[in-house]
Amino acid sequence: PLLDLSVSDEEDDDEGVLSPVLQKSQRPKLRDLSIDPSTLCKAACSFQRLSARHPYIKGGWTLTRVAIRLLSSKNARLMKECSIHDIARLCEAAVLSEVDGHGRELMIGLFARQVVGVLNGALDEQTRNEYSINIDSATSSEIVTLIWALGELGVRRSPAEEGKQLANKKLHLQFLDSLLSKVEVESLNLSALQRLIRGMVLMKLSASDQ
Repeated sequence: PLLDLSVSDEEDDDEGVLSPVLQKSQRPKLRDLSIDPSTLCKAACSFQRLSARHPYIKGGWTLTRVAIRLLSSKNARLMKECSIHDIARLCEAAVLSEVDGHGRELMIGLFARQVVGVLNGALDEQTRNEYSINIDSATSSEIVTLIWALGELGVRRSPAEEGKQLANKKLHLQFLDSLLSKVEVESLNLSALQRLIRGMVLMKLSASDQ
């Protein structure tokens, strides 16, 4: 079970970048939480949505920060076990967070890179069986939110000839067409349509690609 896992203190590729910002004693562990990662992602997203509408409501970044660290640590081991719903929620929470500081930029930047790596793997027919993520279970609205949030986080569409390793490093999402093909435009409300258009623009999807 996810709650039986802990985030090791052994450094991975990203720990060296984050270590000046987040000391080892401050790194969250699953055993320190009384909620599971899925509930944590829901809470983080809900708080950030509330804070966006009502700025006097605080606390969203605290939940978002913990969730981001847990899902990003150890080469996104936990993220690979999460649902596409939770990944979309946490991406939205990361975008909606408006806390200033170098630490936030580093965390979200590393988180975005891990999300891209996981999605590139989960969408690839050759490697999708290595992931527990079921892209087909996502609703059109969730796919749109994911595309919009990734665009806001600096993710771009990968050139067709680009390899997976280079794409992950450059924050390039492969198989974007696979995500877009799952969107039923007729089911989207105005807000979702605006997000879809902005996400496509941010990802630099040209008219000839649509």
